[in-house]
Amino acid sequence: MSPALRDFYENPAVPVASGPDRSRRQARMLAHALRTEAADKNTAATILDIGCGDGTAAATALPLLRGHRLIGVDWSQDALRRAARHLPVVRGELTDGGLPFADGSADACVFSEVVEHLVAPDAGARRDTPRPAPPAAICC
Repeated sequence: MSPALRDFYENPAVPVASGPDRSRRQARMLAHALRTEAADKNTAATILDIGCGDGTAAATALPLLRGHRLIGVDWSQDALRRAARHLPVVRGELTDGGLPFADGSADACVFSEVVEHLVAPDAGARRDTPRPAPPAAICC
């Protein structure tokens, strides 16, 4: 990513979330998928919110995902600082080495605020995203 683009995304004045309505819709879909997958299990899912931005989408989703572990992932230090008010965070990106998670370490990966920023979303997401533990839900 170019320095100018990094500066743009590190600017606290740049909006980093699409709003609570979209976040609630995605959380309902994910909660439904997790209920369906976990119908025969009584375990909490680990969900990676890749490109979590300032964490507002995760904060909106948390009430619908009670009992599950949601981890925010972003490359922006400013975004992670703000997101840490809502959830645990980890620095990572879909380029330059990928994400700091092993395959099978997550049950679901959410890309609610990142796909539109990738040059080649399919290639980056497939190559650099940890493969969730089967059976898995991946929501974009």
